[in-house]
Amino acid sequence: MHLMKLNPSPFERIKNGSKKVEIRLFDEKRQKLKVNELIQFSNLENPEERIIVEILNLTRFSTFHELLLNTPMEKFGYSQSHNIQKFLESIYTIYTKTQEETYGVLAIEVELKG
Repeated sequence: MHLMKLNPSPFERIKNGSKKVEIRLFDEKRQKLKVNELIQFSNLENPEERIIVEILNLTRFSTFHELLLNTPMEKFGYSQSHNIQKFLESIYTIYTKTQEETYGVLAIEVELKG
């Protein structure tokens, strides 16, 4: 099982079933992920709170922008009209453009396992 941490908002959206895709860099840790494997996410603000998901699909992209253009906003737990530019800006508060250029990015499609 893979272990990852999530900020409270995306954690809650995965927990309530509205968020189906998690975005990460395609770094060394994420290169080990495989479809049908499990990820345990812990809530960054409350590490004792954990959820387990199964990986349904893995899709690589060169940039976060490309990923967002090719993935419906609903997959992230947002409405279809959610502003892509604001979402992209929020991603760059977590990851740098240098990291993005170095590793590329990964859309991890997940299903909550209880």
